[in-house]
Amino acid sequence: MKRGTIIFLSLFLISIVTAVPSLKFQNEQIRPGETIFATITTTGEFTKQIEEKDISFYEGRKQVSFESDITFYNNTYYLYIYTTRQGNFSIQIADVLYNENGLKSLTIIKPFNISNEIIINEANESLKKILSIKPGFIFTVETPIIKLINKGTVTLNITYNKNKLSLEPLTTREIILNPTQIFSYFNISSYKEFSVPIIYLSAKNTTFESRIKKIDLKPDTELIFAELFVIFSLLVL
Repeated sequence: MKRGTIIFLSLFLISIVTAVPSLKFQNEQIRPGETIFATITTTGEFTKQIEEKDISFYEGRKQVSFESDITFYNNTYYLYIYTTRQGNFSIQIADVLYNENGLKSLTIIKPFNISNEIIINEANESLKKILSIKPGFIFTVETPIIKLINKGTVTLNITYNKNKLSLEPLTTREIILNPTQIFSYFNISSYKEFSVPIIYLSAKNTTFESRIKKIDLKPDTELIFAELFVIFSLLVL
C-alpha cells in the first residue's frame, strides 16, 4: 500500500473517532467520597438535550444509584457524580443524538473503578485522603459558593487562587467565588488536581446565550396562547 494512501486512511479513521461524542473523566483514579468531574464533547453538534434521566449507573449488570447532574454550555456537557463506595461500575448515557454529516445516535458506556488509596504512617496507622467538592459544577446567576469537605482521616493541605488552607478530617469549608467571566474553572490543588466548571451568568460586561438554544425544541405557540387565555379567564372571573 502506498504511503499516501496509508496517511489518507489514518486521517480518515482519526476523523471518524473524533466525530463521535466522547465522555472524559477529569481524573480516572477515583476514591469513594470524591466528586467525579466529566465532560461530553463532539466535533459535530448535539441535537437533543441530554438530561439526568438519560444517565444510569451499573455495577456489573445491576443498576445502582449515584447522585449526579449535567448541564450544557458552548457545545460541551458538564457532568458530575458524587461517589459513595468502592467497586467496579459503569456509566451509561442513552441515545445521544448529534449531527456530524447527518443525524446520528450513540449510547455512551464508560467503565470506572472507585477504590481507596491507603497511606500507612510511621505509627502504622491506615490513613485516607478524600476531598469531596460540592457542587461538581456551578450554573447560576447567584453568588457562586463551593463546599470543600474532608471525608478522609488526615488533614488536607489545599491551594486555590493563590490561597492556602488546612482542612481537618470530617470538616467543611465554604468558599465564596467572584468570577469575572461567564465561563471559568475554579482550580483546587491538594493530593490531586481538581477543576470545577463555573458558568456565572451575572458576570459583568458579558452577554449570555441560552445554554440550550441549539438543541431545544421550538415552543408550541398555540399551546402557550391557550394556556395564557385560560389563566386570563380565571383572573377575570
